[in-house]
Amino acid sequence: MRLAIVSPYPPSKGTLNEYAYHLVQQFKDKPEIDELIILSDDSVEEYPNEIGKAKVTIEACWSFNSFLNIWRIPRALKKHNADCVIFNLQFLSFGDNKFAAALGLLIPMISRLAGIKVLTLLHNITETVDLESAGITGNRCVQRVYQSIGTFLTK
Repeated sequence: MRLAIVSPYPPSKGTLNEYAYHLVQQFKDKPEIDELIILSDDSVEEYPNEIGKAKVTIEACWSFNSFLNIWRIPRALKKHNADCVIFNLQFLSFGDNKFAAALGLLIPMISRLAGIKVLTLLHNITETVDLESAGITGNRCVQRVYQSIGTFLTK
């Protein structure tokens, strides 16, 4: 099986990079995995060599706050011919710009529509986030709009 993981990856400073590191450590020695394809952010120029039973390929193919990630990541998945992809995400994985972040959260759906088996690890759920204390907005109407959009994106 060719398994792709979309996530920041060490030495990246992106959130969830440590979680991705531990995912890779668990998967790289599984006999079912022939190749691990890590699709990471381009904030790092050189990644460490991973040694294990599975071949490990690391490609920096997306950028934080880029609106083009919605094309870059599915294109990389197609290029690598992944059998399955794990998205290691939180709401701001693809940017702190709200539009770039929302587009990034659509990538798992686009990948699934392209025929790729998708598993999404979402580390926070919009319905449980206090948007006022998180510093996003104190306006009740805007909070409802954000929560509705968040619910749509997570489905």
